[in-house]
Amino acid sequence: MKTTSRLVMGLAAMMPLVAAWPSQAQMPQSDRKYEHQHSRFDVQFPGGTLEEYVERIRQARPGGAANVVVMPEARSLEVPPVSLVAVTVEAAVSFLEGEYKLPDGREAEVEVTSYTIGDSPDLVMKVAAEYESRDICTSVWNVEEALRAGQTAEEFLGAIEAVLSLFSEKAKLSFHPPTGLLVFRGTDEQLDLVRETIEELIERAKNRHDRIEYLRDEIASLEILLQGRAGEMKIAQQEFALAKTRHARTTGLREDGLVTPEEVAEVDLGMTRTEVELENAKLHYAGIQDKLEALREDLKKLGQPRE
Repeated sequence: MKTTSRLVMGLAAMMPLVAAWPSQAQMPQSDRKYEHQHSRFDVQFPGGTLEEYVERIRQARPGGAANVVVMPEARSLEVPPVSLVAVTVEAAVSFLEGEYKLPDGREAEVEVTSYTIGDSPDLVMKVAAEYESRDICTSVWNVEEALRAGQTAEEFLGAIEAVLSLFSEKAKLSFHPPTGLLVFRGTDEQLDLVRETIEELIERAKNRHDRIEYLRDEIASLEILLQGRAGEMKIAQQEFALAKTRHARTTGLREDGLVTPEEVAEVDLGMTRTEVELENAKLHYAGIQDKLEALREDLKKLGQPRE
C-alpha cells in the first residue's frame, strides 16, 4: 500500500515535465527549418548539364525545394553520371566544385559559395564558373608571291576557314587583294594552326610554280628538238625517194643487161638503208611528239601562273 502511494506520487511529480516537453507541432520554427535543411535524400543523375543536375537535386529533395542559384556561365557545363546516397543539399551541390574540360580544350573552374540567412540554418548556394582565358593575337602574311605562282585567294581563304571550323571560338580573317596581305586575329592555338596551313599552302604554290617552269622549259627544248627531227625525217624521206628511183632505173637496166648483178645488189642495199633511216626518223619524231603531248597535258592540269 505504501509502494503504490509512492508510485502515484512519482507520476504526479513527472506530469509537469511531460507537459513541458515540446511536441513536433510545438517545435520552434527555426528548429523545423534546420531539420528540413539537413534532411537526407538520394540523387540518381544520368549525366547532362550542370543546370540539369541542380534541377535533379530539387526533384529528389523532400519538399522539392533547394535554394541553389546557377550562374549563366556554369549552366551548360557537362556533369558526368552521379549516384549519391543519403546526402544533404549542401553536400550534393558541393560535389560540383572542381575543374571541367571544355570541348575546345580549355578548362573551367567551378566554385560553390554558401550564404546563411540571418540566424536560420537554411543556406543559399551559388554555383559560378570561371573559364580559362585565351590570349588574342593578330598576325599578317604577304601571300602575293604565292598568288603569282598560281594559288588563288579563294583556295587560301577556303583552306584557312576549314581549319578554323575546328574551333568553337570565332576568329577573324581578312584578305586585301591589291597588296596580297592576309590578316588573322584569334587565339594562340588558332594562330599556330593557321600559320602551319599558310606555310603549307605557300610551299605548295612554290612547288607548283617550280613544276610549271620546269615543264615550260622542257616543252621549249623538245619543240626545238622536234624541229630538228622534222628536218632529219624530211631528208630521210628525200633520200629514200631518190633510192627508190635509182632502184627502179637499175632494175630496168638489168633487164636490158646493161648493169652487173653487183651493181643491182648495191642499189638494193642503198634503198633498204634509206628506208630504215626513214623509219627511225619517224619513230624519233613520234616519240618526241608523244612526250610533248604529255608535258603539255601536265601543264594544262597545273594551269598557267599569273603574270
